[in-house]
Amino acid sequence: MEKINARLEELRQAIGERTTPLDAEKQSKWWNSHIFKRGVDKDISIDGYINYLEGIYNPADMEGKMRPVITGFFNFFSTPEFRKQNQPIIEEDFIKFWTILKNMDKLHCRRSFIRHFLNPLTMASFLEDFVAFLSYNDFFDENTTRVHNLLKPPGK
Repeated sequence: MEKINARLEELRQAIGERTTPLDAEKQSKWWNSHIFKRGVDKDISIDGYINYLEGIYNPADMEGKMRPVITGFFNFFSTPEFRKQNQPIIEEDFIKFWTILKNMDKLHCRRSFIRHFLNPLTMASFLEDFVAFLSYNDFFDENTTRVHNLLKPPGK
């Protein structure tokens, strides 16, 4: 959790939308609500987490379940107010985002941005792409394909 929070803090500083870090209590609440389902300081097994995910998996309502998870994740480095402004994400910020979050190849990020993401890309539309990708993994529409093509290794 601390390593990922450190990367999310780097994102916040690099993209510069949120001027202060997300409150530590809100960070812990997000992690405990969506990742550590067994509670604070209790080990979670892979089998337990998969069983939890299978329990919430209802294709008809997956978007409703994933939206708060992804929105909370985006709140680590962005704010709802900023997303409402529909400020465009420039290519360099997009590349910074992925190199910090996933240590992704910059050339692959640049090519993916040019080929697959609408211009102008906003943080709100980027959030919607993530929600679509995680909600509709059986059906790849335009939004899910964007994130999928970005995450798949180059040349595959």
